[in-house]
Amino acid sequence: MTTLAVVTNAGNVYGSTVANNTLEPVFEFSGAKIGYNPQDRFMVAIGNMLAAITSTGDVYGAVIEVTPGLVGLPQNLGPIIHFTGSKIGYNPQDRFMVASVSNTLFVITNSGAVFGAAVDIQSHSIGPVTQYPGARIGYNPQDRFMVAVEPVPPIH
Repeated sequence: MTTLAVVTNAGNVYGSTVANNTLEPVFEFSGAKIGYNPQDRFMVAIGNMLAAITSTGDVYGAVIEVTPGLVGLPQNLGPIIHFTGSKIGYNPQDRFMVASVSNTLFVITNSGAVFGAAVDIQSHSIGPVTQYPGARIGYNPQDRFMVAVEPVPPIH
């Protein structure tokens, strides 16, 4: 199941689970608050974790946990974890930040250059940041949003 989540200015996280093409009632996640500091610049979901990336390139995450007694429903944010390793997304020219299903953070600059770093959720670390050669993307003034799209195998 997919849960849509919204993070408020105060760091509260609210969610609504999509079930049978219907949004279930909105609930507030218990546990940690995230994304409320003035220096928090980007917010992404990496696997089962919400991650805030600061203006200094630090990455902080909170694992989305299932509340006991509510089988399969994510309703708690675990403690905030400060990731070690590389910094990412701190340059003034960094325009977009997205995460892939394969646990990679991508930052896209104003000029359309793309940089990425692997995220190791188990060891709470960010790998080296490398530039991806090739085409530029997301640099036009009319470009408003950036998302990572990964194909899903067909259901047989």
